[in-house]
Amino acid sequence: MPSLSFILNKDLETLDPQKVIREAATMGLELVIEKEDEKPAKDEPEVWSFGLAGERSLLVSHMPAPHPDVEHMATGPLSPDDMDELIAAPAHFIVILMAEEASNAETETEQGDIEMAALTSAVMAGCSPVGVLMMPGVLFHRPELFANAAKTAVAENELPMLICVDVTGAMESEQRVSFLTHNMQRYGREELYVTASVEGEGAVGFVIDMMGWLLGDREYKLPTGETVGRTAEEKLKIQRVPNPTGEGPDVIKLDLS
Repeated sequence: MPSLSFILNKDLETLDPQKVIREAATMGLELVIEKEDEKPAKDEPEVWSFGLAGERSLLVSHMPAPHPDVEHMATGPLSPDDMDELIAAPAHFIVILMAEEASNAETETEQGDIEMAALTSAVMAGCSPVGVLMMPGVLFHRPELFANAAKTAVAENELPMLICVDVTGAMESEQRVSFLTHNMQRYGREELYVTASVEGEGAVGFVIDMMGWLLGDREYKLPTGETVGRTAEEKLKIQRVPNPTGEGPDVIKLDLS
């Protein structure tokens, strides 16, 4: 099954494949150019093919046009600050890792996501990114956040949680805001749905802490009706409700004061 990422580029410049190779090497990934297309016709994609271990190929296509879906996509607290810059990005890259279909085992999924994050980060070094999305994500991330998370993941052999699990935000009412995770289920955990007062503080940090806790201890379950909290005094009732997107299994809901 191919793995897929998108990189929004701030200009129409194409890829520097040697920078990609050098950056990949810093993360222990050896890439060699298998094929580089001749200069394409105007408005046609330019494609590079890199070979890597396991008889696999990393395909990078330069699309000299804006990404068609950016302005309709979700955003969250870790999205780039200037969404207008993302919408206006005149070109984007499609990064595809072609490999044999792998098992659905959690460990193989995680190792594959660590590697794809690193490869995407390497490609970013060869262009001028303003936003990065690794599928099956739902939003574009800040390039510096993505690159740092990918490098740390390789160094520590741990899932880069902040770029593999997305957090989106929404207004529940004039007084309350909510945050919803996406892709916790990919790693064997339930999604989190946290609401908070618009005047409150620390909601995003709480969501991220909960993500880290649940992904760090895959065996622990949150029983419906019991409580969790940031302090001994805070008691947040654990609820299970339908996913507010209308899709997928029930989610864990926690209401902050």
